[in-house]
Amino acid sequence: MSLKASWVVPAAAAEDADDEVRIVGGEFLHRLRAAIDDFQKDGPPAPGHAREAADDVVVDEAIDHVGGDAGIDIRVEHFEEVAEGFPRGRFAEFLGGEWFNEMLCRGQHGVSSSPRASGYGARMKLLLTNDDGIDAPGLRALLSVARDFGEPVVVAPATPQSGMSHVITWESGVRLEGRGEGQFAIHGTPADCTRIGLLHVAPETSWVLSGINQGGNLGADVYYSGTVAAVREAVLHGWPGIAFSHYLRRGLEPDWERAAQLAAVVLPLLLARPVEPGLFYNVNLPHPEATAPDPDVVFCPLDPHPLPLSYRHENDHHYYDGDYQARQRKPGADVDVCFNGRIAVTVMRLF
Repeated sequence: MSLKASWVVPAAAAEDADDEVRIVGGEFLHRLRAAIDDFQKDGPPAPGHAREAADDVVVDEAIDHVGGDAGIDIRVEHFEEVAEGFPRGRFAEFLGGEWFNEMLCRGQHGVSSSPRASGYGARMKLLLTNDDGIDAPGLRALLSVARDFGEPVVVAPATPQSGMSHVITWESGVRLEGRGEGQFAIHGTPADCTRIGLLHVAPETSWVLSGINQGGNLGADVYYSGTVAAVREAVLHGWPGIAFSHYLRRGLEPDWERAAQLAAVVLPLLLARPVEPGLFYNVNLPHPEATAPDPDVVFCPLDPHPLPLSYRHENDHHYYDGDYQARQRKPGADVDVCFNGRIAVTVMRLF
């Protein structure tokens, strides 16, 4: 396991690593990084070892860098020395909130000028797409979240393209249609949207965000999903990306406002992580009851099981009728995590 000591801004943003860490999170992050450095050299610490870094955080393999599984439990009160008076909340909300944006906007320290190399910076360009089509409510929900983290540009299919996977338009032309300021419809596939978006519409894009898909993209779903393929196409060309999907329970209507709130918890966690070539994130939001508390964020592997193989035969046609909710689950993998009401985040590696 590789532990990262470079947190949010690139090393070029500070004279040395110590300055970089203090810039982002003050003395708390400085001390937390020192504890993680100890972990790298000496192995897992004894319980309580990290209390010199934080009152309620134990440094272990869950903290590969701030924003990992344990990062969500780090509270803003530890940052009062650098953010006095900032509203209390989760660490992700602090790091991704107005304090961090304003720090960068003031120009105290720069970020990488390369769109593909930059992580989470002030007013970065975000390319949004999906496979449900440009008029889908899930895309509207993602757009509402993205506006808080950068300047979103929408390049999405003109019509629904669900299940299109990674199809590319090769021989026929792909038409680009303006749909208002910063929004474009592509008469093509989700992967077409990514290609045209990055090449012609927003080449200065920092991250590609796809979704929020109406329905889960868990386990084997990622191989059929146009939502995931749109991000995979971006990664092939050197841009980082995140695919968002909203698992839907039987008997409950989609709650896009709640889905947007959950996406807003996950997005700053992932934008804060170092950009790695060949890597993207697949996020599946659960479908909690309206009165249920916010679910935990769990970093988990992809479930290896296929979808149920079942078809109904009628009049010389076969219709797929597999029971999605009855699919096999590997304990701790994304299907199990999301079906049990938690936000499943899976690191996907192409190379």
